[in-house]
Amino acid sequence: MVVGAPGENTHAGSLWVFPTTASGVTAVTAKGAFTFGHGTLGTVATAAELGSSFNR
Repeated sequence: MVVGAPGENTHAGSLWVFPTTASGVTAVTAKGAFTFGHGTLGTVATAAELGSSFNR
C-alpha cells in the first residue's frame, strides 16, 4: 500500500510504502514500511507535491 502526503515538508511531498500480505497491512508488515521524498528521487522540492496523484 502506498500513501501520499503532498503537503508534507512545505508541499514538497512524501510517500510512505507499507508492504502487504493477502491479509492486508498488519503490524508485522508495517515493520517493513519506508518513506521517501524528493531527495531520494533527486527531484525538485519546491511545491513538487510528491504523492498528490496517490492522494486523489
